Amino acid sequence: MELGRLGGRTGPVIGAGFGAGHWGRGLGPVFEAEVWGRIWGRLLAGRRPRFGKIIGAGSAPRLGKGDDGRRKVGMRQVSLQRSGAARRPRTAAAGGWQAGGGRTAAQAARERDGWLSRGPAAAPSTKPGPSWSERLSIAQAAIGRALRLVAGALTAVLTLATLLALAAAGYLWASDSDLFTVRPDMVKVSGLSRLTRDEILAAAGLDRPVNNVTFDVSAAFRSLSSLPWVERVEVGRTLPDGLSVEVTEYRAKALVNLYHLYYMDARGRPFKKLDPGEAPDLPIVGGFSSDELLAAGPLARRGVAETFELMDALSARTDELRLENISELHYDHDRGLTVFTRRGGLKIKFGLGAYEEKLRRLGRVLAYLKLRGQLEGLRSLNLDVPPRVTARWGSKGRPLAAVPETALN
Repeated sequence: MELGRLGGRTGPVIGAGFGAGHWGRGLGPVFEAEVWGRIWGRLLAGRRPRFGKIIGAGSAPRLGKGDDGRRKVGMRQVSLQRSGAARRPRTAAAGGWQAGGGRTAAQAARERDGWLSRGPAAAPSTKPGPSWSERLSIAQAAIGRALRLVAGALTAVLTLATLLALAAAGYLWASDSDLFTVRPDMVKVSGLSRLTRDEILAAAGLDRPVNNVTFDVSAAFRSLSSLPWVERVEVGRTLPDGLSVEVTEYRAKALVNLYHLYYMDARGRPFKKLDPGEAPDLPIVGGFSSDELLAAGPLARRGVAETFELMDALSARTDELRLENISELHYDHDRGLTVFTRRGGLKIKFGLGAYEEKLRRLGRVLAYLKLRGQLEGLRSLNLDVPPRVTARWGSKGRPLAAVPETALN
């Protein structure tokens, strides 16, 4: 490669001119490859190559040693300054430049070293590779490990297959053995009140001898849960011949009128329709809709709670106002509770709350009216206007003129 001048000092000219003899003086092809790589890289990127200022004349460079003992190009200096841009001096405070604008010798040496110098090539490794006998031993060890893994997997598969075959044979034997036969009289049934043992056994499919191994406990549970009086049920199995059924039945607290009469539990849930011929000794609760009770909204929950509170207060009495003498309790979201008695069809309006106090006042009023002989023809009593009590007789309802304070307090 030849560096010359074109039109005086206007720029470098790149050409072929360096020979092998020129490059054999200490730099060699490594430096040539790096220089050409940097030049062609900038040309392909559309940028101007950066060269230093040409010093002297001639077509062949001279190689020598600088003050620092490193080889460099004698006829030119390679710099990394930007092309076409003047080098702006930096102050000593900024670092890396002398106060007068020049570069320090150490920085120039580092730049020159990074551009021209290369570290010594790494020495080739002299450690000998493994011998043929060592390679054979390594291969044999790898093959042995693979064979052991395959043997372990085959052993596991054969063991599992053997266990499955034994389990299948045992199941076939147990499903046909008399040792696991369960007769109806061997089934334990508990928790019955409304239902009978025969109904439970028929619903569970245990009214005939069954095999305890093949008996479907889940199907028996689903069938028993569908019975109207069954709230919860548990079906247990004990080998070889044990089966048990534990039933928790609904406890009916009242009958609810939903166009048809239904049994209602203590949570206010209707669970069974009243069948023809059934005549339970339970009061009838009215004023609710099926949608309200099934949705269990806040109004329905409040109404059920108020109704059951009054029923509990009536259950504690032993006179003619006890719960057995009550035929119906009607609930209204605005007016509260109204009670109808079985005997005489007396209508008693309680309203909401303070039921114990209202029952005490009601007892005094009835005793007073009985003493006066005024119970005959009595149709209604209103306890929801404290401290008064309003009474009516006959179909038109003649109001009670006055009740003595001693009868009300």
